[in-house]
Amino acid sequence: MVAVTESQLRDLYEVQGKTDKQIAGEYGVDRTRISQLRKQWGITTRLTVFDKGVKDVTDKLESLGFKVKNVKKDDKTANYDLLLNDLIKIEVRTSSALDRGRQHFRLLEQASTGVVESDIRIKLKNGHFRKLFRRTCDYIIFVGYEEGNINYWVMRSSTVTDTIQSLGLNISPMVTSKFDVCRDAWHIII
Repeated sequence: MVAVTESQLRDLYEVQGKTDKQIAGEYGVDRTRISQLRKQWGITTRLTVFDKGVKDVTDKLESLGFKVKNVKKDDKTANYDLLLNDLIKIEVRTSSALDRGRQHFRLLEQASTGVVESDIRIKLKNGHFRKLFRRTCDYIIFVGYEEGNINYWVMRSSTVTDTIQSLGLNISPMVTSKFDVCRDAWHIII
């Protein structure tokens, strides 16, 4: 028995922009059932915020003259996202979470994702895991989406300390922080 019709699903997913999980909650079914129905009815999956961020960063870097390779296309287990000029490793972090003039970026990984402690990942006291960016990439590019705007912060991987669990980056010029110098700092990538 189908809990939702094709036209209802198209409206909820394509027009209203709801997620499979939200739709499943409304109809009392599992998220995977909604995903299966979208596939069956040819409803294309939207780009995730991360996929959009990688595309936007790639476009920006290419416009600056870099040769960009998305290494995750070939190897989903790669420890970084983009390779510039066959040399420079880039991690992309994305967020659409906004609070009090700041974009919030989560840097943790949950144990439930199957990650383990290694030479590139530490386990924090709260049980979560944290990738050691200084060991996996040269730069981190944070991409924040808010009200149709794209905000970029470009940092050397060593700028983000190993135990920091999340990062709030200012979008408002009324608030200042030590990371303001990283806003649109594309020039630091060498």
